[in-house]
Amino acid sequence: MSDTLKSIRSDIIALEELLLENNGEVNETLETWLQINEKNLAVKIDAYVYFLDQLEQGAAFFKSKSEEALQAKKQYEAMIERMKNNIKFTMQELNTDELRGNEYRYKLSRSKPKVEVNEEQIPASYLKEKITYSADKDLIKQDLDKGIEIEGARLIENYSLRSYLIKKGL
Repeated sequence: MSDTLKSIRSDIIALEELLLENNGEVNETLETWLQINEKNLAVKIDAYVYFLDQLEQGAAFFKSKSEEALQAKKQYEAMIERMKNNIKFTMQELNTDELRGNEYRYKLSRSKPKVEVNEEQIPASYLKEKITYSADKDLIKQDLDKGIEIEGARLIENYSLRSYLIKKGL
């Protein structure tokens, strides 16, 4: 791989496309590119930063698109519900269980009754008790830090990876 910024950028675009084509799976081509050896370590480090930045931007882009798509989906579903309610209302007003068009018809048929409940007014005999438990990780960490052994819990060393721009000439 050449170490010019332009070639690194074109490699990154190609790798990103390959990653998307493979549904995020690392294949032999990606694995080979991702291997770091002493000969090209500096170039690879810089390319990793560029590639990670590109992937983070792609993830952010698709996150925003998914949020927009979810909003559009909700709007479509709300419109579907309104239109169905309009058809049902028309049938009720016309006192009929069927409406016919030239090619399609709507038929109103009875389905299973739906239970509507106001839980604040319902008698206690009709309420279910729901108990959930979750680990108190703050308390567990405090005790583990004190040296107390807790079955099913342990402290694991954690590292975060950060990249920094090398400031030359300062």
